Parts: sequence; structure tokens; C-alpha cells
Amino acid sequence: MRKSWIIALLVALWAPAVLARDTITWVIFDWPPVFILQDRSSESVQQLGDGIGDHLVKLLIQRLPQYQHRVVVMTPKRAFAQMKQGENLCVPSTLRTPERENVAVFTPALITMPIQLVTREDLLQTHPDWRDGVDLETLAADRTLVGGYEGTRSYGATIDKVLADPANTGLRPVSGGEPGSLYQMLALKRIDYTLEYPQIVTWLAERKQLPAGITVVPLRQPDPWLLGNVACTKSVWGGKAIHQIDEALREAARQPSYRDLMTRWAPVHLRDAQRRELDRFLHDRSTHNYVP
Repeated sequence: MRKSWIIALLVALWAPAVLARDTITWVIFDWPPVFILQDRSSESVQQLGDGIGDHLVKLLIQRLPQYQHRVVVMTPKRAFAQMKQGENLCVPSTLRTPERENVAVFTPALITMPIQLVTREDLLQTHPDWRDGVDLETLAADRTLVGGYEGTRSYGATIDKVLADPANTGLRPVSGGEPGSLYQMLALKRIDYTLEYPQIVTWLAERKQLPAGITVVPLRQPDPWLLGNVACTKSVWGGKAIHQIDEALREAARQPSYRDLMTRWAPVHLRDAQRRELDRFLHDRSTHNYVP
């Protein structure tokens, strides 16, 4: 009897340690169609919606059963600031920059279309040549036009370099405000242009959430198709997590559902170009590990 009691006690003490799992906290933010939030206050993965990033996180949750998973809503800027303080987080869709490499480890997860110029139709009447493409460096140095961009974001190495150049006198950062506030400023003629991914503008336009008279034109020297990465805190925990996420992505990239999550919100006129880039990306992602 005593022996049975001792065994039962040992099992009770041992079981929680065996069953306990590390937790990945996924950072999501209000940015459709990358993330389409259901409930900003919920930490349950059940609130993940129909966005590109939502489906990516769902896919990773399925392939990482050794972890518990929760989500938290915060801006990428705040997420990287908290990583710097040592908090263990993972951002499922973000650009890789030298500054962020100081606090996070990365693996590529997505490709996204090059940034384009968002402006008003009336300005295209004055600048019809813009329809064939705009030189952002020249435009940013034009004092007669005012551009605005989200100061907390990265737009890729090429555009970030233009934004930081002292010759940039016309394109200024705008902080704060709700998602879409730059489009309202554009419609009200407080600014003349901004920068955004074409699939985001298309998503807003299809849902009549974009002010009338707003249009998109290409940049002449944008970054190539950009890599969206999963980024986790640069720590022992983050190193282990990103290694397992990298392997999960390599396996997932072989499945049709992985292609689907990147094509579901693509503008129709860019799908042929996307298909070519996506074929190359998926081949590399499904055959290579990017984390040693």
C-alpha cells in the first residue's frame, strides 16, 4: 500500500514537468490583409482571421505541437523594443533590417510584392509620366510636393536608404494615427503621395475603405520582391524556436496551402509576375534550411 502511494506521488510530481510546454507568443497587428483582427483583446489563437499572416501562424501552430501558442496585438516597433528588453516574442511577418538583427533572429517565410507609390488621380493629370513609373529619389527631393510615410516601418533597403538621405526634403514620417490615416491625409490633400504594398491598397479598395480618387503607380527602382520573415527574440529561447520554425517552414513550403496563403490577396494584374517569383521562392524555401 505504501509503495503504491509513493509511486502515485512520484507520478503526480513528474507529470506536470513532462506535460509542460514552452509558449510561443505571436505578435500580430492591425494591417489587413496581412492580419485581419477578430478581437484585439484576445490572446487566443482562435482570433486569427483570414489574412496572409493569420494563415501563416495557423500553419506553424499545426507543425509546432511541442509549443503552446498565444497571440498578442502590438505594433512591430513595440515588439522589437520588447525583444530588446529580453521578452520572448515571435513576429510572423516582418522585414529584416540591420537594426532588428541586433535583437532578433530570422528565417524567411513569405515573399511580398514591391512597394508602390500611392497618390491621387488629380496629380496624375499634372504628372502623366508617373503612370510609367516614378523615381522616388527625385520625387523625395522635390520641395513642391509633400509625401508621408509611416515612420515606424521599414520599406526595404532601397527605399529606407532614400528616406534616410539628407536630400529627402519632401517625404516625411508621420507617426501615430489609425491604420488608413495616410489615405485620409492624401484625400484631404494634406500630403500628395505615400508608399504601400499594392495588395494592401487593393484590399482596401475592394471593401470601399479607400477614399475616392486614390491610385497606385509603380516605382522605377523599388526593391525586388521582398522577403517577409519570422523573427524571434535573440536569446537561447529564440534560437531554439527559430530553428524549429525554420524546419516547419521548409516542410510546409512543399504543400499547396503554403502557396495559397501568399496568392489569396494578390491583385489580378500582378499575379503572373507573382507566380514566377513565387515558384523560385518556394523551391528555395522547400529545399533549404536558413537557420543552422
